Amino acid sequence: MDINAIKNGPGMWIASGIMVVVILVQALLYLRLSKKEADNLGIDKARQKEARRSAIIAAAGPTLALSIMLITLIASLGGPTAWMRMNDVGSGRTELAIASTVKDMVTAEAGTPEAELQELSYAVWAQGIDVAGWLIGAMVMVLAGSAVTKTLNEKLNPTWAKMLMGGCLVSLFSYLLINQVYKKAPPYLIAAIAGGITMFLMNILFKKNKRLQELALGISILVGAFCGAIAA
Repeated sequence: MDINAIKNGPGMWIASGIMVVVILVQALLYLRLSKKEADNLGIDKARQKEARRSAIIAAAGPTLALSIMLITLIASLGGPTAWMRMNDVGSGRTELAIASTVKDMVTAEAGTPEAELQELSYAVWAQGIDVAGWLIGAMVMVLAGSAVTKTLNEKLNPTWAKMLMGGCLVSLFSYLLINQVYKKAPPYLIAAIAGGITMFLMNILFKKNKRLQELALGISILVGAFCGAIAA
């Protein structure tokens, strides 16, 4: 039994491809819905175009990190499953952690084809269950969040409600940042500082140039990652 033939076989490509197609369809539906909502809110075409361009550019940094994760996952899961996992909901680090954790659960004799097949099966199932949690959690929070936002706008000043939501977003990203640098190795802090300084300077120096400001987030992520890698 050739485990690599199973990992990269036509069946795995078809199964993984179905999930990727579903994700692409979802993305197109969200884009269409967001454009319709933007038109309903009276947002002009130029601002919509700027938002789309900014989102595409900002995705460059995270995509680079996921590409590195993809190469690592291919070694243990094969091309099709790694491709699906990096397109699915979840965290690249979580997928790697799951792939490593299931090795301790294998009951077959280590080094045998049966053990490798068991490890692959456990990893695919564990990652699928993990992703299901993300999807269910997001669905519940979207439904609840919509009702909460509507209540806040009806019972409170909409401006204050907007500021509250903005504050929640800042708090969330502040927590994520602190969690990555607190009691961690110096390169993590250096990457965060370099990225923050780059973002600040670009917003100040190019405040009259919207095109360059749109590049700020993506460039800041790349600068932070580069400085962190040098310091490591």
